[in-house]
Amino acid sequence: IETSYNAEFEVSPFQTGYCVVLHEIRAKFIAKPQIHVASNFEEGSCEYSEVLFHEQKHIEALRLFHRKQTKNLRAKLREVSKAIPAVKPVPQEEVKRIQKKLLQYVQVEMNGYFQEILKELQQTQQKIDSPEEYQRVAKKCRKWEQKLSKQPD
Repeated sequence: IETSYNAEFEVSPFQTGYCVVLHEIRAKFIAKPQIHVASNFEEGSCEYSEVLFHEQKHIEALRLFHRKQTKNLRAKLREVSKAIPAVKPVPQEEVKRIQKKLLQYVQVEMNGYFQEILKELQQTQQKIDSPEEYQRVAKKCRKWEQKLSKQPD
């Protein structure tokens, strides 16, 4: 999962310098799931299919999490943006530094929130990797020992 932020600022001349205000912020919350099946398992084999089926459960959990959290992250971004501390007017040569500082504030706050919600995803993924699930997978195929002891290509 990746996040990135892009901000636009209003910079207005003032008597004692320039006022820098966050005008708009956009965030990307991207999930790029990938499945890798060990080369011990030939494509089309029972073991390959069962590993793939199990891993697709993780992908589906990630997609559901992403759908659910996109709305929550949007709301949190609005909340964080409204809470940005006011900045006194600064000299023109300080404008870029202040813009960076304001964006960093948003990133730090959002990253903290993001770490919290990732715990939910981690718990969901751990439930998928339950002993019962591994027993189910193990019972589906007969050649696990042979395939697992084989050296990968």
